[in-house]
Amino acid sequence: MEKAIASGIKARATTIPDRILATGLLNHSLFIVSIILTLLILRFDALIITVIVSKLYPFLKLIEVNEMNYGYIRAINVYDDVNVQKRKLPRDCHIFEELHTKSKKRYQLDQLLDQIRDNDCLYVTDLCILADSTRQLEEIIQHCSTNAITIHILNRDMVINSNNKIPFENTLKEITRFQSDIVSFRTKQGISNASSNGAKVGRPKRNDKNLEDAIAMYMSKKYTLDQIKEKTNISRATLYRHLDQ
Repeated sequence: MEKAIASGIKARATTIPDRILATGLLNHSLFIVSIILTLLILRFDALIITVIVSKLYPFLKLIEVNEMNYGYIRAINVYDDVNVQKRKLPRDCHIFEELHTKSKKRYQLDQLLDQIRDNDCLYVTDLCILADSTRQLEEIIQHCSTNAITIHILNRDMVINSNNKIPFENTLKEITRFQSDIVSFRTKQGISNASSNGAKVGRPKRNDKNLEDAIAMYMSKKYTLDQIKEKTNISRATLYRHLDQ
């Protein structure tokens, strides 16, 4: 009996480790199989995704948001009227047109600056179309530069953006020209408004009788130019101009 017990203990001692080893091998195999299946599933999903994307790519490309071109025009006829401004803008421009020439209530310009986005382009024929003062021009350029918006000044063949470094001398020339354009436009606008209100515009006409007297006094060679001016109120330049005609 003791031999039987001893032989049983010995048998257990040899069989238990074999079971543990077999179980471990099974678990290990299952683990490897699960990894392989996972990789196959992932690869299968990746293939499906690749096929779907390749099929949808043409449609996705159609709805892709590209850079936009915007144009701004205004009835300031320093160089171009509104129709010429429109013709000079690129064909694909989304145009904002200001229907008046006043410096205030520029609603179309405000709407444009609200709508334009990063990397878009803004086209105008001249700086005086875009702004009415140096301060306003500075604010608009600063807004566009901050938002990576490129400004194209068509009549000057000039591009303004955050990457463009314009020499200081050229900047001064453009500012001077811009100010001159604004003064010129305001002068023309003032003359037009005055004429429409019935006011006489320009240098007042000389009295023909005084001019005739001044010429007669000059031709008589009895009077000096100062005496002629004192009696007729005709200046030397005016007298000489009419004598040369």
